[in-house]
Amino acid sequence: MKASDFILLHGNGVSDPENILKMVNRTREVEGYSPKPVLFNEDDHFDFDKESNNFISALKGYASWGYFDSRMKGESFEDGYQSVPVDWGINSNRKKQFSDCLRR
Repeated sequence: MKASDFILLHGNGVSDPENILKMVNRTREVEGYSPKPVLFNEDDHFDFDKESNNFISALKGYASWGYFDSRMKGESFEDGYQSVPVDWGINSNRKKQFSDCLRR
């Protein structure tokens, strides 16, 4: 913790948005923590159409949040930014919901 330039957390597997904020707060309470960026490099939870989601909770804790959008089984080419080949358009429901949440 003392030697790190930033703290990297994972949101995968965290289904309750309040736990994202708790992770950020607990990280800042660790002995040796000094002011530095707290980053979520990927999180595969969405719920962008809801008032509370992992993205919003990370921002409430002044942490960055990395959107992990993998094409899931049965989804089309338009779905997923991390699946090759990638369709970079904002043309699936999930991509649209993320963009709307980001805009809000």
